Parts: sequence; C-alpha cells; structure tokens
Amino acid sequence: MDMRADERVKSVRHFWDKYIQLLDKSAINAKARRWYVKRVEEYIHT
Repeated sequence: MDMRADERVKSVRHFWDKYIQLLDKSAINAKARRWYVKRVEEYIHT
C-alpha cells in the first residue's frame, strides 16, 4: 500500500473512531450505534 492510501485508511479509521465516541458520549447504546454507522456509510456511498 502506498503512503497516500495508508494515510487515507488512517484518516477514515480516525473519523469512525471519533464518530463512535460522539455517539457514546450522547448515550447511544451499542446496537443503535451500529445502525447509525450503517446509515452514514450508506449516505456516504450514494
């Protein structure tokens, strides 16, 4: 994997880590967090 691709992967992981932390801080339970992540992924890919 080239350096740019590696940086992109790290950036995406960081985004999801921060997003999940935000959901956790907002008292969203684990099952619902998975639902939110799935919906955001669907939105991003449209």
